[in-house]
Amino acid sequence: MSVIGLINLMEMAKQGAKFGELSPRRQTIEHVDAAALSAVQEDITAFLSVCTPDNSERHTGEKPCYTVNHYAGQYLWLYENFTKNSPLYNIPIAKEILGPFEPERLLAALKKLLKRHGALCGRYRLDGEAITVDIVHPDETIFEHSLEDISRLNSEEQQENMLAALNAQCTIPFDLAAEYPLRCRILRKSAQHHYLFLTFHHCVVDGWTANLLVDELSRDYQAYEEHWHYDNGQAFFRYLEDPFLAVANVDDSMAFWRDELDGAPEKHALEYDIAITAAGKTQNIVRTSLTNELQPALAQLAKHNGTTLFTLLHSAFALLIARESATDRVVIGSPIANRNEPTLNDAVGSFVNTIAHQFIITGDDSFTALLQKNANKFARAFKHQGLPFSYLVEQLKPTRGKFHPIFQIMFVCQHRKSNELNLGGAQVNTLPRRYAPPKFDLVLEVISGAEGIQLEWQYNAKLFTPERINGLAQAYALLLQQIACDPSRAVDHYSLAPMADNRQLRQLSVGQAMPVCLRQPLSDRLLRAAHQHGDRPALFEGDQVWHYDRLLRHAGLVAHWLNAHTAPGALIAIDLPRGAHQAIAALGVILAGRAYLPLAEGLPDARVAAIVRISGCAWVLSNRAHHRARYPQTTRLQDLEALFSPSATGTATFPSGEAEALAYVIYTSGTTGTPKGVAMEHGAVTNTLLTMNQLFNVSHRDNVLALADLAFDLSVYDLFGSWLAGASVTVLSPHDAKEPSAWLHAIRQRKISIWNSVPAILQMLVQYCAQENILSLPQLRHIWLSGDRISPRLIAEAHRLCPNATITSLGGATEGAIWSIYHPLTRDTHYRNAIPYGTALPNQSMWVLNEKLEPCGFGVTGDIYIGGVGVAREYWRDRQTTAGSFILLPTTGERVYRTGDRGRWHRSGYIEFLGREDQQVKLQGFRVELGDVEFALKSSELVAEACVVCRDETRNGTPYLEAYFTLTEAGKASVQAEQRIREQVTAALPAYMAPSHYHLIERFPLSRNGKLDRTLLSPGTERSQASDAVPAASAELMLLRELLADTLGCAPDKIDPYASFFSNGGSSLSGITFLGNIKRALNVELTLAEILGYSQLDKLAERLRDNAPLPLSMLSGAADRPSLPTLYLVHGAGGQVHQYAKWTKQLYACANIITIASPGLAAPGADDTLTLQRLAASHLAAIPRAKRDTAVIAGWSLGGQLAVHMAAQATEQGAPFAHAVLVDSGLPTQHPSVNRGFSVAQSYLSLFDSLGIARHLCRHQETNAIDSFANEIKMHYALNQSVLAEKITLEHAEAFCWALKKSFDLTNNAGPLPQIAIPLTLWLSQQRQRKHPNLAQRWERQSSHDVHLNYCAETHYSILNNAQLLRALTRMLRALSTSLE
Repeated sequence: MSVIGLINLMEMAKQGAKFGELSPRRQTIEHVDAAALSAVQEDITAFLSVCTPDNSERHTGEKPCYTVNHYAGQYLWLYENFTKNSPLYNIPIAKEILGPFEPERLLAALKKLLKRHGALCGRYRLDGEAITVDIVHPDETIFEHSLEDISRLNSEEQQENMLAALNAQCTIPFDLAAEYPLRCRILRKSAQHHYLFLTFHHCVVDGWTANLLVDELSRDYQAYEEHWHYDNGQAFFRYLEDPFLAVANVDDSMAFWRDELDGAPEKHALEYDIAITAAGKTQNIVRTSLTNELQPALAQLAKHNGTTLFTLLHSAFALLIARESATDRVVIGSPIANRNEPTLNDAVGSFVNTIAHQFIITGDDSFTALLQKNANKFARAFKHQGLPFSYLVEQLKPTRGKFHPIFQIMFVCQHRKSNELNLGGAQVNTLPRRYAPPKFDLVLEVISGAEGIQLEWQYNAKLFTPERINGLAQAYALLLQQIACDPSRAVDHYSLAPMADNRQLRQLSVGQAMPVCLRQPLSDRLLRAAHQHGDRPALFEGDQVWHYDRLLRHAGLVAHWLNAHTAPGALIAIDLPRGAHQAIAALGVILAGRAYLPLAEGLPDARVAAIVRISGCAWVLSNRAHHRARYPQTTRLQDLEALFSPSATGTATFPSGEAEALAYVIYTSGTTGTPKGVAMEHGAVTNTLLTMNQLFNVSHRDNVLALADLAFDLSVYDLFGSWLAGASVTVLSPHDAKEPSAWLHAIRQRKISIWNSVPAILQMLVQYCAQENILSLPQLRHIWLSGDRISPRLIAEAHRLCPNATITSLGGATEGAIWSIYHPLTRDTHYRNAIPYGTALPNQSMWVLNEKLEPCGFGVTGDIYIGGVGVAREYWRDRQTTAGSFILLPTTGERVYRTGDRGRWHRSGYIEFLGREDQQVKLQGFRVELGDVEFALKSSELVAEACVVCRDETRNGTPYLEAYFTLTEAGKASVQAEQRIREQVTAALPAYMAPSHYHLIERFPLSRNGKLDRTLLSPGTERSQASDAVPAASAELMLLRELLADTLGCAPDKIDPYASFFSNGGSSLSGITFLGNIKRALNVELTLAEILGYSQLDKLAERLRDNAPLPLSMLSGAADRPSLPTLYLVHGAGGQVHQYAKWTKQLYACANIITIASPGLAAPGADDTLTLQRLAASHLAAIPRAKRDTAVIAGWSLGGQLAVHMAAQATEQGAPFAHAVLVDSGLPTQHPSVNRGFSVAQSYLSLFDSLGIARHLCRHQETNAIDSFANEIKMHYALNQSVLAEKITLEHAEAFCWALKKSFDLTNNAGPLPQIAIPLTLWLSQQRQRKHPNLAQRWERQSSHDVHLNYCAETHYSILNNAQLLRALTRMLRALSTSLE
């Protein structure tokens, strides 16, 4: 039969057939008729089976070598081990042994295992990307094992030793090139009490093999069998070389899995937790079990449906994830044994493969239907389960991110035998571990054994909290109970929240009761506080102090006038610049029993007129600066200054307040272009102010910095909340309110104790302090942040800057009396990418409800509603909008406000904010409806259609608006349509609502259902109407474009030089960074107001050109990757940094790279004041002190000397660098009195070298009669113009020579270099070594720390491209990076 097979193969070869890898399981025969092949298939298979060698007869002394196939799962595990030194694939077994036990006997049994199984004796090596395994004789010397006696330690130390050994199993990686994939450690606590720690590597041992080895170990320990069969591991090694052996048909299997995963989500939709405490990170395993009653009931149900308990538990887990994620599709991975052949049942090795199933959950399906559907799916998958998972990934090409491809959640089923490790008469218990390195986001391991079914939930502790996983485990148990009772119920009707949860959620939703703060008129409480604290300061403005009695007197004048001219409860607009008078006007209105309507600073006239008109406001308190035309004709004006004139008389009688009276109306953005006025009553406002003062213990000892505009409701607390406590308020001028320097001055001068702002304002302060090297603001006692998402990084920075401050996140809505929810942000909590929203403030409530207005369970996303006494009365004079937003809860009858925010309750007892459901965004703390901005755009006769999107893609994370529009015929006919549209929108909207970028597009992208698809809008879709002709840019403008591009994290060509800073995507926050960049680069002091005030960047460039000297220090690059060290590269002679171009490119992956140039060196003329020390100090001042301890300072040539000075000065400041690297740097002459002459001809040789031009092309001339240095440069340029002209201009050559001369003068008069106290690495070229043979010894004495010397066969210029040098730098930076982790 086999001969016929051979003949058939020969015949086919004659016909041109090609043969791939042939084996009984895998036949690859190409270019032959399928029918002919089918006819002889049986004969060929029979022939091959005869030809397959019998591995069992191989001689045990052989040392075969195998290459691990890329698609073998083990390849990935081995590669991870070699390249990342990773313990991720360690398999730990930990036991407690009570009773008689002989450790030496167990070690002897383990050594037998090694001798018996060739698979355990592999030595692995990595050669490029190829991994090979050599099978070697068992060598007991490299079997890592230890026996430690801890019996003499006290019980606490014994426990510590045991836990450390348990932890080491999961944290210490194997060195697979030098040791076996098996370790043993035994701790002896007493003669009758031991701990055993066995650790295997997954490349050889899977769950199946672990059971085989433990069984063998048990037998060997109990019986001294000398006769045993040698297993050379050939089955395993053949699988390593060809993981497709178990696949009948690769194409069929690939088609099956492609179909199975069609339409699957690339990532699960389970929301991550956002606040992870340090304690939470120490564990990542939660254990539960099925009850004795539930397990047989589920097993019976599975049997009744013709499937297994595993399939039922798997299906229920998929349903749980789908329900918790609010999605109908989930992908869950599972490991499979991959031992379909009986011969593999006893084979030692890791054959495991991974498969991924997509579960499609239909809500009205019964669980029985879902179970049967999944059972069929698993049955169909069985014959395709051997297809290597890595091959599947390669073929499907899923999107790769920072997550596992195809699936991130796994379900595992393990069968454990009851006699897992049998050591004779000893009792063996498994040691439970609390932590194991996570391979996936979430793994549910179902472990069936004699004691029942245990459930082990393993999770990534950086993504989930223990409370969250406990909640999932409880929900799973509840789901299984309901399935056992009623499997025919629709899966959407199972409850995931127990009754106790519902009770707890109702309690959590309602804030603490503080009856004393209820129904308090604001006016009455303010009067009481003013009389109580009469002689204390109430308000600071500049150097002026207003005590409470004076404040009350002036507010009384306002109230007196209002009593005479307006009706009680009238709405009074305040249109005044910020400052004391604005605050007094608001206080006067409240005390008079009227309500105020604040008009925001900088509002366009059209917007002011619209608000005053729709509010029906009859009176405006204003000043002479505002024109009458700003208001509707029917509105009456009162100049506030006139009320305070010396002739003004009258004492106000303040009417008694009422809790239900209107306090203020604040207008927010509206969807239709019409602003909405939030009408707030006294009782609601006073409740928030009083409860805040009580919660945070605010008193007359506090001073609050009033940063918010009066039209922003944070100002309500700044003024009235402070005054209710007898505290003082510091108000700033309109100019100072935008300047971080003014905020810092106020904090220090007035000892500000409470900071209340949106996050972006605090970020500006933090950034400014970092720039100015201000390390601490001990004055601040409380920091309150609200109005926008808070960055976790900001919290960490603020905690460092303000060591005495508590930081609290506050939230809610203008419709909820400033704030309704709060959450303290502690120092020991790690916040992922957002922070918790929190819990309700006293006397208020926060609800998370579904579409039926029923409370959502823990972890279930719903809509956020605000209830309690803080809810606004209405939208002023807008019944329709009021009816849509303020509703009554059907269950309790409570009146609540629908915020439009989405969130969910976390098990730890707080709400997590998950975004908005509509088109509302937060900009600079203000709420903006995108529809409002779109309405302003569409109001232009030039715009046909418009769409506005909010972007958050700048490096500092500040959101901004982009407008996309198409033109009408009139717009197309207009030469400057875009500019006119910008002007119209700017005139119609407040500055914070105006788009930063405008994009003219041909047409809007539509989705399949014909709706506008906002996700497809990007700047690339635009077409420009502007002319291609652009005026030549000045040097200052080009530099500004580069600095702004660096600030905003974009390319310089994206910066429009003829647009404003804001229009280019800048914000107040990035303005601080831009300001610092300009200061460092150009040594020019500007204010933030100047930067923000110029309408075009080129105008700012003109301002700079008038008075900017060339800077001594100019830094380029960014330290924006905190997990990497920073490499500072100092310029050489000439002040340029172009020589580091290759370094920047090659080292970017392992460090933040910042170059330090010195354009000032190239300025014509001498500078007698400049020294190496002063230049180094200038460079160092531009480098923030923070994180210098993980930074390397490096320099080539003169840059090396400067680096030494900088390193010495940094150490003196108490913020040293981690390392200094010098490349071919000389030392200053030991005899400075002997002056060397400077030669322009020599300078030109250096210029040729730096440009890569051969030196012999340089032409020299004797220069006795040259009357000036500049003329000598020009003469040399003229001599060499034919060579230089293509590469460099005369101006550049002149700048280079001036810089070189100044550098020469600096070193000529430098004196000795200072000693440094950090590690120093020095690279010297052969050229310099020959010139200065003693240089290395002199450098060795330069540091009190380690000095590493290296030599290269290079010239002074070529050394920078030396591969050995770059590799060494890479290693140093990676080592620093590891210390950062």
